[in-house]
Amino acid sequence: MFHEIISGLSRTEETFNGQVRDAFGRSVDEEVFQPAIAELQQLERTYGEAELREKEIQALTLELRMIL
Repeated sequence: MFHEIISGLSRTEETFNGQVRDAFGRSVDEEVFQPAIAELQQLERTYGEAELREKEIQALTLELRMIL
């Protein structure tokens, strides 16, 4: 889910950086692209952790139902 968005944004960043000729362009990369990609990567990690926790909770719930 996040992988496609991160990949697309990274490709856009590469294309943009290929055309950068000044400090303003570099600042756009540093202040827009890089933080956005980092935030998306963190969201991807958090989402993966949430999915893992969900599976753990489902397993525990099933176990509790079998006990009761």
